[in-house]
Amino acid sequence: MKVLPECLRRSAEEVARFTKTPVVSSAVVGLSVAALAIGKKARIQARPGLTHNPALFHVLIATSGERKSPVFKTMTAPLENRIEQEMETYKVESGRIKVANQVTDALLADLKKQGASPKISDKERKDIIDRMAEQETERIPSSPSPRMFTSDITEKRLFQRMHERGGEYAVLSGEGRPVMNNILGRYSGKDRTGDGIYLAGITEDTITRDRVGNENGPEDRMIINPCNGSTPLSCCSQSTIIPISL
Repeated sequence: MKVLPECLRRSAEEVARFTKTPVVSSAVVGLSVAALAIGKKARIQARPGLTHNPALFHVLIATSGERKSPVFKTMTAPLENRIEQEMETYKVESGRIKVANQVTDALLADLKKQGASPKISDKERKDIIDRMAEQETERIPSSPSPRMFTSDITEKRLFQRMHERGGEYAVLSGEGRPVMNNILGRYSGKDRTGDGIYLAGITEDTITRDRVGNENGPEDRMIINPCNGSTPLSCCSQSTIIPISL
């Protein structure tokens, strides 16, 4: 508690007083939320020449009835409120991008029809192809959702969310069992674990995916310098002691 910023320490103390819980619970969850909000906006210098993103992996151990949910809900509320406020702007912007790309599609379709005409010369066809290539570059990529964290997610979807947000995404949960099950490989297939992407979020190693994919086509993506893509992971495990190696 002594090393926490004063504003975070006071918030943790007030939440602990309000929920009648140990102050360490609200402090750990609050620190996780703060790290998520900071993301890549700041770097932590462990020592000269060694810096890290604010990548935190937190686990709280609590038994049933120790008021985990009130602490979690209260400490994450400011971040959730901010996300909710940004959602309306996101919806408007997403609609604008969708319409703009539909216009681009219409222009490309018209140019394609002109280029396919047997009546034009090779030079005219080449000019049309150049115009189509230039028009294609004006396609606007979709904006990422303002959502910054989730409580239950597959390894594949976590990679996609991280890719959309430049490597910044988190798993935050007031109940530890689903998160631990995911890390242990619930969605990863037989004899596989899902911890690789979580570890990369801590080490900041580049993550690449080059796979056959599904009906949407091949998956060929890269995340450079992930900011603890799965964490801060602040989960409260019910009546279970889980050894964690950091």
